[in-house]
Amino acid sequence: MKEIPLTQGMCAFVDDADYEKLSKHKWYASRNRNIFYARRNTPRLNGKQTRIYMHREILNLPANKCGDHKDGKGLNNQRENLRSCTNAENQRNRVGLAANNTSGYRGVYFFKRTKRYVAQIKVDGRQIYLGCFPTAPDASRAF
Repeated sequence: MKEIPLTQGMCAFVDDADYEKLSKHKWYASRNRNIFYARRNTPRLNGKQTRIYMHREILNLPANKCGDHKDGKGLNNQRENLRSCTNAENQRNRVGLAANNTSGYRGVYFFKRTKRYVAQIKVDGRQIYLGCFPTAPDASRAF
């Protein structure tokens, strides 16, 4: 494992086999929500510039695929930590709760009218109701 220096005093971790190819470029620490990723910019062509993320370059991903960091750490770009996936698979591996979550549990919200906690899960694009529960931990266990 080798380190590639980034801006903001950060560094990305890559496999020895990928180091030589990746270290030829200047990489930036780029924040997306609460996770930092390593990215670089392409040279400007006709006034346009595109971003290339290190994990996408390592996996050589087509435009319709996502790259996922299994451990949720965007700067750990070792091949054993990366996988090619669909957007839905990538979303399932999200770290932490949504910013608007008030129950403190994933898939659980408080229903004011009944004063109970509701558990729901989304499978293959369909929302599935799991039930109402007196406490948020009970609803979380159902999720």
